[in-house]
Amino acid sequence: MRKQKNVELKIMENGNMLSYCYHDDGKGFEMKDTFENKSGSIGLLNIVSRVKTINGKYQIKTAPSKGFTFELEIPLKI
Repeated sequence: MRKQKNVELKIMENGNMLSYCYHDDGKGFEMKDTFENKSGSIGLLNIVSRVKTINGKYQIKTAPSKGFTFELEIPLKI
């Protein structure tokens, strides 16, 4: 099993928006399995649901053996 060796986290405020970026070089996963089958990552599905509720934007980049990147942008005033 491949474990991440490096993790990068950035949190930035730009005007009335908060940006967050998480990246690791770990094992990654198959996005289709998570979002279509709703299996294996209930925490991630919960975060995505909450981001949508407050009109935020997100992007997820991952694939098996390719690491994981999650970018998020949310308004500071809802």
